[in-house]
Amino acid sequence: MFSDVQIPVPEDEQGTKANPINQANFERKEFQELWNRINRKAAYTVHFDFDDLVRKCVRELDKAPSG
Repeated sequence: MFSDVQIPVPEDEQGTKANPINQANFERKEFQELWNRINRKAAYTVHFDFDDLVRKCVRELDKAPSG
């Protein structure tokens, strides 16, 4: 039988790191041309057979050792 008590709490070992913009490079014409070519947003859609997904999850959870 599955219990959410078994789910480990993830730990953030790395913490948050700053990623400052290199202003000199950011303003360069070459960088802006490259950025305009590669900076595209994408959206993905996925579809799942819900019943099949639940069956597979239950099967895997039943195989896991209880702790």
